[in-house]
Amino acid sequence: MRILLAAILLATISPKSTQASERSAALIIDASGSMKAKLANGQTRIDAAKDALETLVNGLPDDQRLSLWAYGHQSPTKKRNCRDTQQLTAFTPIGESRADVVKMARDLDPQGYTPITLVLEQAAGSLKPETAASSRVVILVSDGKETCEGDPCAVVRALTRADAGLVVHTIGFAVD
Repeated sequence: MRILLAAILLATISPKSTQASERSAALIIDASGSMKAKLANGQTRIDAAKDALETLVNGLPDDQRLSLWAYGHQSPTKKRNCRDTQQLTAFTPIGESRADVVKMARDLDPQGYTPITLVLEQAAGSLKPETAASSRVVILVSDGKETCEGDPCAVVRALTRADAGLVVHTIGFAVD
């Protein structure tokens, strides 16, 4: 599972046709309460996502620009916080921030709601200043559905229509 997820992530961020320095990627990790659930192998969903993220980050070329985002990690589910999103790292070449990105991901404690629409809008907005990049990528790794108001599919369609250089990938695991 971890190797497959990491391979998918790596393929979406660093296609062979574009140099890493020509791409900027916002990687979003789901840290909502449902990520505490266990997979068939006994590992929690969040730990599988963290392992995949670490494998991915360690495999990226040093000049790949990456920013890490998370949601659902700051407020317990009972607070129903639909604004619980955070940019954990700024866009920097991963060679300068690799250890920080892995540590921030490893420190996530899943607990809250799933504001997918909001975090997609925020991550896409954070890519706008990355104008030197010929391609901007948002990658969402999640196990669930939007639990807040919003329509993630509609926002992705609107974002990609408004920015021809933006590509949004969603990677779902353990979804029904």
